[in-house]
Amino acid sequence: QEQRDHYGQLLVDTFHRDLFVHGLIHADPNPGNYLFMADGRLGILDFGCVKALPRDFRAALALLLCGNGPQVDAARGEREVELHERIGVHYRSETRPAGGNDTFIDRWLDWVAAPYRVETFDFGADGAAYFGDGKALLGELYRRIDHYDPVFLYFGRADHGLLRLLQHLGARVRMRPDGSLVGGLLAN
Repeated sequence: QEQRDHYGQLLVDTFHRDLFVHGLIHADPNPGNYLFMADGRLGILDFGCVKALPRDFRAALALLLCGNGPQVDAARGEREVELHERIGVHYRSETRPAGGNDTFIDRWLDWVAAPYRVETFDFGADGAAYFGDGKALLGELYRRIDHYDPVFLYFGRADHGLLRLLQHLGARVRMRPDGSLVGGLLAN
């Protein structure tokens, strides 16, 4: 378990450093593209699917992932939906009534952020339930999404692949990005 956690954390930390510091993602996170070396280092292979991400995208993502945790005020969902628009997820206009709450969207946003809002997420013990909950929400989500921007599709592929790889490893990791990585994005 110690090795699983170690390599899982290296995967997460590398993903966040590349994303928030360098503005790049390796968008093909599958087990065949990583080397878990005996000396504890992580090797990355196959750079055929690398994408540069705009600063505004990265700043909105940092706000989503590094906000103040689960908030209960009525405007939280509205702010998060606005940030989703900035990262390229566009909901249909009828998805949320103006000034009103939509419990489905709130549940969806909470599901997306769940691994990032706890100190350590256990993809071994909690991964199957987490992905099962997400699958249960997908049908309704697809009815509410208008479209995705291409930049989000690359990010979504990379993020989902990373999460599934962590589940496969059964890793217990800190998903919330380190403040030193996102500080420059959040300052502006």
